[in-house]
Amino acid sequence: MKDSLFKLIHAMTRSEKRAFTLEAKQNHASPQYWELFSQISKMKEYDEEALRKKFNSTNFSEDKAYLYDALLRSMRNYHSEQNLTRQIKNKILDANYLFNAQMFEEARDLLKQAEKMAKKIGDGILQLEINRDMRRVIKAHRSDHFGNELTEKISEVPLIQKAIETDLVYLRINDELLIASNYSAKNRSESFLQTTKEKYKHYFQNETKPKTLKTRFRYLQSSYLFAIVTGDRTSINETIEEIFHLWQENKFYQKEDRFAYIVDLGNLIGSYLYQNKYQQIDAVLAELEAIEPKNVLEEVNKFRKLKILQLNYNLNMGIIKDFDKLEKEVRLGLFKYDFPKVAIRRAYFNLAMLALMANESKKCKKYCDWLTERDPNTDQIHLVIAACLIKCMALYNLGDDSLEKYLRKVRGLLRTWKLENLELNFETQVIDFFSQLDKTGQVNRRPIFVAFRKYLSSISSSSGDIHEFLTYWIIEKTQNEPIWKQIKALNNP
Repeated sequence: MKDSLFKLIHAMTRSEKRAFTLEAKQNHASPQYWELFSQISKMKEYDEEALRKKFNSTNFSEDKAYLYDALLRSMRNYHSEQNLTRQIKNKILDANYLFNAQMFEEARDLLKQAEKMAKKIGDGILQLEINRDMRRVIKAHRSDHFGNELTEKISEVPLIQKAIETDLVYLRINDELLIASNYSAKNRSESFLQTTKEKYKHYFQNETKPKTLKTRFRYLQSSYLFAIVTGDRTSINETIEEIFHLWQENKFYQKEDRFAYIVDLGNLIGSYLYQNKYQQIDAVLAELEAIEPKNVLEEVNKFRKLKILQLNYNLNMGIIKDFDKLEKEVRLGLFKYDFPKVAIRRAYFNLAMLALMANESKKCKKYCDWLTERDPNTDQIHLVIAACLIKCMALYNLGDDSLEKYLRKVRGLLRTWKLENLELNFETQVIDFFSQLDKTGQVNRRPIFVAFRKYLSSISSSSGDIHEFLTYWIIEKTQNEPIWKQIKALNNP
């Protein structure tokens, strides 16, 4: 319990804290109880010694334990109204109390309500628990229809068990495919892909899909992961749309597994981005924005799926409106939540490009510096190389006298990376063009820009597809057509 209370309080969302506050006031909590909660809430790091000195209580450990239990009880009550699963469990507990009070008819009614709700969401384990409790009520009450009622409940068990087995099968498959999809695509050998296809394909070839709602979701989400692992792009796009339609058809279920709902919305946005279906993203982003997280896990996942993808979306759509607001939200979120370095690098790279697009060259330079001053993973060197080129654009925009010095530094980096057998002819040529621009007066730069653009038109791929962004930048410099406007025109014909 040493710092569990601290972790719990700081993991609570605003709405959870508000609910606890209201409940505590209704229960006339003591001032010391309130003060302990308040002081721990203000702490950035847990300091038990400071708390002990402040409260000078002989029952300090007991006070903490009481507050801890009260917080859990408050959150349990608060979340009990949020979804059917918690309501079902509460009804089972209430029915058990009524059974012990020999209020058998009332217990049966509650269990029937719980059973109906459990069937609606397709939770076989809860149905099995309700079946057991219902049989106990039938045996204790012994009505005139005792035999028929008990026989009916006995006959339901094999069907429930079969549904549970199916659900557990797809839970296992989902977890195994999640592990497989976590491997870098570059490290998946042909034999690995073939083995994966052979092992799981028969689970997804059957046209008869699971009937219960919970297992139907599990099946489709497993199918999506299977398509990810095997690289079946068509199946990826089709499956995630089918999952989305299932969520739309069963809106009540969005509260049952809000975490999965957020993940699936994010995956749909990712699919639309991949297919360049930018016009369809707005509605999904709005739906994701409207979700009110009920815990920190949902809050983190919403940030990951909303703000990070929105950053990508704005880049692809040429949206610079409210750049400062989005930049702040992304930056604070990356600082607040625990993100892998690879995700932070990608987010900062996108922020650098969007900043340049929004005529915020100083901010662009700042993000490029962050990217280039840290040693990248081997598979992220190309991202860092692209950041070097973006910084060259930012320095040029700023008329910064350090551009020549920075170009020499980049040449040195390119020589170092070439030793790792990287093909960097494109990057070297781009640096040469920047060097020419830097050494030439403003009046005589146009021919260099023309040659630069002609060279870029011959390039089909580059680090971070930076050749496309460089082309937009050259057009901005030679034709006064802002980068964001070019991209917006391209994607909004």
